[in-house]
Amino acid sequence: MESLKKDFLELLEKDNEFRLTVMGYLGFKEIIDRLNKLDEKFDRQHEEIVKLNEKFDRQHEEIVKLNEKFDRQHEEIVKLNEKFDRHEEEIKKIWEELKKLNEKFDRQHEEIVKLNEKFDRHEEEIKKLRIDFEEQNRKNEVRFSRIEQTLGDLTEATISRFFLDDLKEEIRDEGDKIISRKRRVETPNGEVDLVVETSRSLYIVEVKVRPRRDDISSLASKTANLISEKNKVAILAGTVIKKDLYKVAEKYGVRLYEY
Repeated sequence: MESLKKDFLELLEKDNEFRLTVMGYLGFKEIIDRLNKLDEKFDRQHEEIVKLNEKFDRQHEEIVKLNEKFDRQHEEIVKLNEKFDRHEEEIKKIWEELKKLNEKFDRQHEEIVKLNEKFDRHEEEIKKLRIDFEEQNRKNEVRFSRIEQTLGDLTEATISRFFLDDLKEEIRDEGDKIISRKRRVETPNGEVDLVVETSRSLYIVEVKVRPRRDDISSLASKTANLISEKNKVAILAGTVIKKDLYKVAEKYGVRLYEY
């Protein structure tokens, strides 16, 4: 009996099939099947848990990466906020400067308005002064013209008197004598200042303060068209006679007297 028991226990220990057969007889087979099914189910659940853990790990990694990305973005946002704060401060300063510039512009505009008003008053005064000046200048021109005419007349009268004195002496030296003298004598070509008639000659005289080339040719023409049987002598007297006029006078047969 002891030997049978010993063999039986040994078979239970070493022979799995025998052990399962005995367990079946004892009612454990159904329990073992259920346990096996539970083990299989547990294994599947374990695998799913492992997969879930792996998925969780991946999601965790993604969350970590997202957190890192968020941290970086947060840092950038902080920097942007700091930059924005600086810009806002700069904008504030710029607005203050603009405000000051606007105030300065307003003051300058007021000054410009005042200057324009002052300029308008000055322009009006200048306009009045210009009118007064033009009126005075017109009066001066008339006055100067009269003075110039008077001086010209006085000068020509003086030259005429000096010339007559010289002519009288010249005629006396030639043994001739003056028969008549006439002022402002009309000729076919215009008026001459003086005509002096002697026994032998007829002197046609023009007096010019500043004789010109045209005065010489004009006097020669007047003399040529003056009818007389006596010797006609054209004389042009003046105070300032240019040297080149002597050759012109010689060409036209006009004598020049300078005083």
